[in-house]
Amino acid sequence: SNNGVFLSSTRDGVRHIPFEEKNQKNNGIRLSGFGVAVAGLAGSGALLEGVDGVRDVRWTGGDASDNASVGLALNARLGVLASAAYGAMVPVGTPPADLRDVTVEVGTFHRNGRNTHIGSGHGIVLLGDRVDHLTAIGVEAHRNDDHGLFISSLDEASSVVVSGGAFEGNDLNLDGVGAGVLVDAGGDLVGVTLDDARAHRNRVGVDLRAKGGDGRALLVRAGRFSANVDAGVSVDASEDLVGVRLVSNELLGNGIVLQARERGRQLSVEDNVLRGEGETGTGLRLSVEGVTVLRNVIGHFSTGVLATRSRDIRLAFNNIVNNAAFGLDAMTVRRDRPLDAADNWWGDRAGPRSDGQLDGMGDRVRGAAKVLPFLDEAVVIEGVAQGHDGACDANANDRIDDEEVLLCLSAVDSLDSALDLVGRWVRAR
Repeated sequence: SNNGVFLSSTRDGVRHIPFEEKNQKNNGIRLSGFGVAVAGLAGSGALLEGVDGVRDVRWTGGDASDNASVGLALNARLGVLASAAYGAMVPVGTPPADLRDVTVEVGTFHRNGRNTHIGSGHGIVLLGDRVDHLTAIGVEAHRNDDHGLFISSLDEASSVVVSGGAFEGNDLNLDGVGAGVLVDAGGDLVGVTLDDARAHRNRVGVDLRAKGGDGRALLVRAGRFSANVDAGVSVDASEDLVGVRLVSNELLGNGIVLQARERGRQLSVEDNVLRGEGETGTGLRLSVEGVTVLRNVIGHFSTGVLATRSRDIRLAFNNIVNNAAFGLDAMTVRRDRPLDAADNWWGDRAGPRSDGQLDGMGDRVRGAAKVLPFLDEAVVIEGVAQGHDGACDANANDRIDDEEVLLCLSAVDSLDSALDLVGRWVRAR
């Protein structure tokens, strides 16, 4: 039949089920917390559904690819897609069905979906009324119809860790739904960490959403996000954003979006490289207050930084250079509350071109922003090779990988340097 292995339980859901080195192609395993098979996510490589929740599940290794719907699905409520993104309705008074203590380690989850309806073709799906303590370590999810890794809750989502892993080419069917990693909370989103993740050519690289509450204690660190269509990293809350840190990431050909409907505080964007492609798009979009932007390289976009608010926002010690239209666009910021953009390098010793303040030759600044004093040389940022824009230099490293060569080639200013760079890249391969 459709299921290679069927395990069921009529009491308390299904718990303590190890997945180790299985090959889950074309409906390899189906697990259900009810006494009969249900159609909830037909065509899944591995499906586990619970009556009153799903807990204590670990997947290690194996392949769950080329399935009609999803590679691996853990759904805490039997027969109901407990997903805020899908707008599922749960009857009033129904006990919560939570998804807790789940680890997905290693494994590949590719090419799932096969042009099914919008929002149903994912590499990994983890769903619950509430989700807590979910960990994904070193997984790969490429070219799925929709999301690579999709975590969703009707209420709060907390303690989510994505360590390592690669997510490439999701939104394969081009329906506009397709993040490398999407964590989507119907309530608060609390305690999410993404460390050393890679996301390339998705609709969005990493998308963190608190759709019905606050986003708190969110960290994206040491990731590499390139050529994602809408954004490399997007963080969005319907209420407040508190304690969000984006640190030491590389974003090539895509940018960062930070936004909240209400207030923001203790937000930081530090030590990142944001580099556009073809001088299009926006590097850093700030639609929230309470942000500190320190020691970043932001260049080769149409607009380097776009800010719509100014309260408690500080941009300092950044290299904001080679942006085609604006280094900083604060046109919608209130004139009586200008944004603090002092102590930045704008690509010219005479400072930026700034409306009514300066007549330098650096990147243009528009709107209500204070840019004095400005720096008269590029900032040296730890861990970032330095060139004329602070982003790269052909003599900085002995070895260079595929994405770094694209970053560095656009920074060198001589044919000899470019040939040397390509030669070292070839030797590294």
